[in-house]
Amino acid sequence: MGDRFVVDVIDTWNMTVETVDREFTLVSVQRNEATADAEPITLPRGEALALRIRRVDVDAG
Repeated sequence: MGDRFVVDVIDTWNMTVETVDREFTLVSVQRNEATADAEPITLPRGEALALRIRRVDVDAG
């Protein structure tokens, strides 16, 4: 726990990628579920959306 992540919202139809303007920190990890310390992301309207979730490299400085 405590791992940090950034989220990109990918619109595969319009071919755009937008990074959510905050990081998320894991506070709980269970078998098939993880909980972060932030409010849920509001997704744009559309049917061809994907999320890319990337761990923040703690060694990068």
